[in-house]
Amino acid sequence: MADIRIAQGRLRQAMRVYERGLELAEAHGERLSRGTIDIYVAMSELDRERNDLPTALNRLSTSKELSERALRPQVGSRWHVAMARIAEANGDLSGALSLLEEAERLYKGHFFPNVRPVSAMKTRVWLGMGKLDDALDWVREQRLSDEDELSYLREFEHVTLARTLLAKYRRDRADRSISQASRLLERLLQAAEAGGRTGELDRDSDPAGDGSRCPR
Repeated sequence: MADIRIAQGRLRQAMRVYERGLELAEAHGERLSRGTIDIYVAMSELDRERNDLPTALNRLSTSKELSERALRPQVGSRWHVAMARIAEANGDLSGALSLLEEAERLYKGHFFPNVRPVSAMKTRVWLGMGKLDDALDWVREQRLSDEDELSYLREFEHVTLARTLLAKYRRDRADRSISQASRLLERLLQAAEAGGRTGELDRDSDPAGDGSRCPR
């Protein structure tokens, strides 16, 4: 339910869902359960979205502490992703990349679709580090194209493709790259709006430079 609220842009409602989850866990003696530990990680991600990095780090510390008390050998993939995003926000791209590589190693899949693959997150970090060739290799490996049929399940990957095309334009000044990125972002924007996913819209992908919103 919280994931749905986040996709809709209703972050306060998502936080209330997580808080209610913690209340239920406490009431049923499940404070050390895997679900409770994951809720703290999820709450930290919302704190990071609000740029409250100290609180985000505190929640991750709580999650790790509970994991240790539950005698779990290590924190999971999502914990490392959350730490990586905080490192990225602090400008530590090398640290973020290392954390994402560990997250990728630990990822085992679950019942929910993987709508934000770690490989796509790594690609975004590569772009931040100026490693465009690595990003282009990822695009080829995933067989992504600006003409693909769009779906929510691959939306994050297609936005990453658009970012890669924009980076290619900045390096090579190839008109084809900027045209592909612009068309793809426009299609993604329309799909997100049609699906009511306002939480997927942001201003950080603005190829026209006019402040128009595009999926993040």
